Amino acid sequence: MPKFLIVAFASLLSVFLCSSAIADMSSQTHKVHWDYSGEGGPENWGKLKSQYETCHSGKSQSPVDLKAPTNADLPDLQIDYKPAPMTILNNGHTVQVNYPSGSRMTVGGQSFDLLQFHFHTPSEHTINGKAYAMEMHFVHKTEDGQLGVLGVMIEEGAHNSAAQKIWDHLPLTKSEAITHSNVKIDGGSLLPQKHNYFRLMGSLTTPPCSEEVNWHVLTQPIEFSAEQIKKFKLAFPMNARPVQPLNARLLVVDDQ
Repeated sequence: MPKFLIVAFASLLSVFLCSSAIADMSSQTHKVHWDYSGEGGPENWGKLKSQYETCHSGKSQSPVDLKAPTNADLPDLQIDYKPAPMTILNNGHTVQVNYPSGSRMTVGGQSFDLLQFHFHTPSEHTINGKAYAMEMHFVHKTEDGQLGVLGVMIEEGAHNSAAQKIWDHLPLTKSEAITHSNVKIDGGSLLPQKHNYFRLMGSLTTPPCSEEVNWHVLTQPIEFSAEQIKKFKLAFPMNARPVQPLNARLLVVDDQ
């Protein structure tokens, strides 16, 4: 074979191998999904997809450490959650209970419809630097699309009979939504007696980390037994985003 053909062939082979390597690297990067550790962990969320960039660049990210709040006479939380058949799933990141329309949270004249609630361990928010065993998030939306999340801290203590209805059907591996028509769930039964709360603007705590989320985190925790907490950890040993900087946000707490 003439020398110039050998050189040309070698050059083409080099380009092909380089292109294949780049394509393979791109494919590997594309396969990285967000998670709570490793390549897909919180410190890398903003780099995984352009849609997740706010996870890195946002200035009003959640969760935060709830400390040194400003005392304020905040409007009462009006909770109107209706009993409903339980629809539950494991989406690979948490256990979520979907709620039908008709249940809502109203605060300051603004009404948020309940969409779903889910769980994190340990708690995502902390209070004066203290993390709780778990945290429950009730996710709501207004008619014009504003998101409102009600956060409830969970500490180890007494057995929670209201939560046991969920725990009896807790999906420990990723699953589609299953409706248990014979099991009625009342989200209100999972709330503490007092509804005093911290108030601030924040974000979703999972990608895409969208901001302008109305956060209300109750100051009083509820209790789950050690066995209940342990069972959730069989599915998710850790599914909490680290606390984020408060930056210039106003954090207030109900002083009643």
